[in-house]
Amino acid sequence: MYTTGTKISLPALSRLLVIVAAMAFATLLVPNSVATASSDSATVKCWAVVDGGNGHCYELIETAKNWYDAEAYAQIVSHDGVYGHLATITSDAENDFIHDNVVGYQDEYLGAGTLDVPRAFAWFGGFRHKDSGATSADGWQWVTGETWGDTNWSPGEPNNNFALNVTEFFHDGHGTSPLYIYDGAWNDQNPTAATQYFVVEYDQYGAPVAPTSKSDCKKGGWEDYDGLFKNQGDCVSYVVTGGKNPPSGPNS
Repeated sequence: MYTTGTKISLPALSRLLVIVAAMAFATLLVPNSVATASSDSATVKCWAVVDGGNGHCYELIETAKNWYDAEAYAQIVSHDGVYGHLATITSDAENDFIHDNVVGYQDEYLGAGTLDVPRAFAWFGGFRHKDSGATSADGWQWVTGETWGDTNWSPGEPNNNFALNVTEFFHDGHGTSPLYIYDGAWNDQNPTAATQYFVVEYDQYGAPVAPTSKSDCKKGGWEDYDGLFKNQGDCVSYVVTGGKNPPSGPNS
């Protein structure tokens, strides 16, 4: 909560204004009697820590919305008790996981020169205000306030200067069969210019994703990891070897 006299940094204020705008759009999405929504567990893909991931889960929402509506919906949908947000992609590995498991596998080729637009273009959680940098590549932020770092812009992107610019997954526009091949690259877009699918990120599993100390494994703690370990010793071995000894439970 901000109180009288609190100084708000410009980046924080910028994110706040974007979130407020998204919440305002939420009134168009959700009836007054409905405050939250649940994910479709069948379509949620989780990037497990034991697989080198961040323990977060991702979901392609196959309902076409503009970017504001997408972020508003992402904030009210939950998976295993964890609320979401438009995906924030902070590494090449994370981008590859989303491409390979969440969006890319759903590409559909509809014929020569034809693109299933809602599938091939999908919103995620980057944004930039027009006056936030000298060029179209400056001043980008994530909806969560995470540090903006690794990017995967398509060649020639970003190249727009809307009042608010936002991120979408793109295609390379080259290739021959099919003409459009989704490659996980990014494009900048006007948030109200299109309605398309979007990727929601849930920042953690409902259960712990991996133990970090031997004490996490003791007193039955090894059983808290959704069948990852077969017993306490299996869990402790995973911890002391830094994950080099893989777990051997039924769900490992």
